[in-house]
Amino acid sequence: FSDNNINSFQQAADFYKQAADNIINHVLTDTSIDFDRKIQSSALAHYYKFEENDCLYAYNYKNNIFPTAINCANNAQQEIDKALTIIQTNLTSLNQPTQDFLLKMQKNWKSSSISIKIKQLEPIAKKAMMEKDYIKAFDNFNQMLKIQKELYEYDEREGLEPVFIRIAKGNYIGMS
Repeated sequence: FSDNNINSFQQAADFYKQAADNIINHVLTDTSIDFDRKIQSSALAHYYKFEENDCLYAYNYKNNIFPTAINCANNAQQEIDKALTIIQTNLTSLNQPTQDFLLKMQKNWKSSSISIKIKQLEPIAKKAMMEKDYIKAFDNFNQMLKIQKELYEYDEREGLEPVFIRIAKGNYIGMS
């Protein structure tokens, strides 16, 4: 997204919020929905909340609203961790098709759980650069580089889709 399309992040966040709310208010409260679908839907609701917060992070980061951006990244981390916990806690109780779906999501969501850690540091590093606090900026960028390497290695080791591996590798090379 270019800076000209920055409001698209807010629009996307609204769509993700609506998707999560629909699951929470309709699917999870419907007593006719079976256990497997409820578990899958619950995990997806937290994933959509993750995406909502990730989009809000981008909007605030691009607008140099750093405290809010950090808060959004922290909220995104909590939501993706909740989604992963739901999978880990319930996986063996689910039927095979639901297990297969959630195991695939688990790999992708673990990747997201790593990448959001970079976004928790990025506003701190950018703000430090703007304030000419180069040592603090360097330290944060260095930590981001370590996490980016971890992300690239995870994506490659877990066999994520090639596009994710290329992006992670490209970002790692670009940060090096």
